[in-house]
Amino acid sequence: TSEAVAAPLLSVVAAKFAEHVLPPRMSRRSAESYQQRAVAFIEWCETHDVTRIDAVDYKLMATFVHERGKAAKARTINRDVTAIKMMFRFAKRQQLIATNPFIHEDFLELKLKEPQPKPNAVTLSSAEVAKALATAETEWCAAHAALFRLLAGSGIRLDEARHLDADDIELDGKLGFITIA
Repeated sequence: TSEAVAAPLLSVVAAKFAEHVLPPRMSRRSAESYQQRAVAFIEWCETHDVTRIDAVDYKLMATFVHERGKAAKARTINRDVTAIKMMFRFAKRQQLIATNPFIHEDFLELKLKEPQPKPNAVTLSSAEVAKALATAETEWCAAHAALFRLLAGSGIRLDEARHLDADDIELDGKLGFITIA
């Protein structure tokens, strides 16, 4: 008689997933983020007496999202859930689990609505602009640095700068100001 093989431990799946996401598959920072989020999820699962991958279901994930929501914003929680979903997709492809519970339509409800800034409502501070201009002068290619100087100096939008004609620009050489006619 064949005995049913127990589902692997979450920690075993996470270790294999951590190897899977290493560069060149993902950037170093992305891989570290996915690895950290998977480990944090497993640690959370262990506090709820869940150690095997087949014990993760919608109810557990909903509890995770709810509890995580007490300490984190929607964007962070959505990134956590994305990393966990990728780990389960990997586990299914590697035949570590028979079914991926994240395929079920209920799991779509786990994604939280993220507040979005209004277009053009996010701006850089004067200090951030000065730092970026200093960096542009020393580390960027000349074309990108010139474009950033134009944007910072005139306050126009990137799309407006892309469609500028040379005749539209007047330079005040004495003060270094840019005026768009």
